[in-house]
Amino acid sequence: MARKEKGINCTNCGAGLPDLGGGRVKSLVCSYCGSVLDADKEFEVITQYLNMPHPDTPFKIGQTGRIKRVKFQIIGTMGMVERHAGQVWRWTEHQIFSPTRGYGWLTYENGHVSFTRKLRAIPGGTWWKASMLDHLENPPSFEYDDQRFHYHESSDAEIEFVDGAFNWIPVLGNKARSITFNGDNKAINFVTSNVSAITDDGEREVEVTEYLPP
Repeated sequence: MARKEKGINCTNCGAGLPDLGGGRVKSLVCSYCGSVLDADKEFEVITQYLNMPHPDTPFKIGQTGRIKRVKFQIIGTMGMVERHAGQVWRWTEHQIFSPTRGYGWLTYENGHVSFTRKLRAIPGGTWWKASMLDHLENPPSFEYDDQRFHYHESSDAEIEFVDGAFNWIPVLGNKARSITFNGDNKAINFVTSNVSAITDDGEREVEVTEYLPP
């Protein structure tokens, strides 16, 4: 058994790793050797990532803090990159966990911090994707949570760094397409992960993002 009372031993290199994130954790990425371990299969090695570029972030795995009066702990770190028209943007996404509220994301980019969580229902009743927006003359909008959200942008990002625990299995190079609608103080993102450039389809999730004060 790889799991111990207060931690886990990497089944590839033997390094001691913290046991974070509760019972719904699906994978653990070793901070020492870059091995991705399957939490559902006795932490069997799925693959190994070497020489990943470490993202810029002031936060660390294991840190705790309160967001909207709820205590969360950082359990994983993911470096993201977007490339478009010769330009490159990078940011860091931390998976966070609360025993009472479940999982979410703490994002750090250029000194700004935001909090993201999943929504169960689709705001406005329409799933938006890039291929639909190409045929519209006017930017779409919808009402949600007493705010009107207007279409802002469509963007593609991919994973270039992973470390720690996740409630899914991240794969380096996997792309996610986000269709973002901005409200007064929130953003709604229609996210398609493992996206296909041909069909514009993949695994779908709707997220709400709120900027946090410094």
